[in-house]
Amino acid sequence: MILEDKYCPVCRADIKFSYVVPERSFIILDGKIKRDDAWRGPEYDNPHFIFYCSRDREDKLPGDDEFNKWMEEVEHEVFRQNLSA
Repeated sequence: MILEDKYCPVCRADIKFSYVVPERSFIILDGKIKRDDAWRGPEYDNPHFIFYCSRDREDKLPGDDEFNKWMEEVEHEVFRQNLSA
């Protein structure tokens, strides 16, 4: 699949993305492995993508249907190519 290049609507720099896999900490307690994180829950445990302007992460990216569809295509391609492993 060939993906379309996207550019920041504010400054025209490339849009980049990161696949964030939150770190999880563990401890051995009474011979068993237990989670030992200060922060737990969906917002901390779930891997997720972050799309951002390569020049300024604070630039506002579009939130329209076309851009959302493009992000979904990118995410699908990352998984198809097994790049998230």
